[in-house]
Amino acid sequence: MSPSELDEYFITPPVRPVRLTLASGDQLLIRPEQRPFVSGLALIVGGSKEEEGRVFGSYLVSIPNIVLAEPIDDRKRTGRRRR
Repeated sequence: MSPSELDEYFITPPVRPVRLTLASGDQLLIRPEQRPFVSGLALIVGGSKEEEGRVFGSYLVSIPNIVLAEPIDDRKRTGRRRR
């Protein structure tokens, strides 16, 4: 996956959460409020407290280690489940 392909998930409206599958088999869920940023060959993920604006819990993911990126539909489902 190229950096530009990955960046499309985070800038194309509607911006939705994205599940990343890494080469190790680990999965990460990246939410828009974590302010993901694609830089060169790295995805930088952080977060902030709205009232303080400080970054906390940031981490770096190497883009060559990302095997799959899937947008997740996090909208609440309405209606009844079928049986």
